[in-house]
Amino acid sequence: MNNLSETTTSKSLFTFTSELKYLIEMIENGITPRYVFETMPYGKKSYIIPMKCFCDIPLSKAKKHMDWFGKFGLGINKNYLAKMGVTPVLYIHEKSRINLFKNLKSNAEINKLIPLLKRYHGKDVKINQDGIINRKIRHFYEEREWRYIPPNICFEIINVSKIEEGINIVRKKNIDFPYNENSINLDYNFIEYIIIRDKNDIPELRNHLRKLFQIDELFEAILMKIIISEQLFKDF
Repeated sequence: MNNLSETTTSKSLFTFTSELKYLIEMIENGITPRYVFETMPYGKKSYIIPMKCFCDIPLSKAKKHMDWFGKFGLGINKNYLAKMGVTPVLYIHEKSRINLFKNLKSNAEINKLIPLLKRYHGKDVKINQDGIINRKIRHFYEEREWRYIPPNICFEIINVSKIEEGINIVRKKNIDFPYNENSINLDYNFIEYIIIRDKNDIPELRNHLRKLFQIDELFEAILMKIIISEQLFKDF
């Protein structure tokens, strides 16, 4: 009997970013939440909260996700992150809210639940470093998102007319008042993949890894985890 079967999830959770320097920061300092702008799954309200997002997608199926979020990233053991408090979100749509909060007895319980709700699909906007705006209807359900919400954190409701306004608000907030608490400490044994854009990124990454891993065996072991996203797209 053939034991090989295709899977739609992964044993690792992935987080992607647009620049090598952000990848290096995660490897060196752990994964720190950043303020994120989120639209409620229903209605017109939005909110800001520090969080860190991961996706539960096999690398062979992550091209579209990486095209949107960036070609650099980490794949981290799912069980390890679950122990750190990372948890899957609940996808809902405008009709899902019927009786959703029926059994919740306090606003505090509702406040803990809302950041773990995600729109099934809807409008999304990406603004690059040059200010170029990319608007798109996205099926968020395909991301199989997991989130790390720092403990004892409340979200801040904001009123904006466009998603771009919310994105610019959190961009400024992350620069002026960055969140710097409750990071996810990385045990390097649980890093499964280090993903870079192309081979030109190897020298700089290698230099940083050499400083972190001065024992030759550890250094060689971490180098084996590097994957080039350009090559990944060609092969899969």
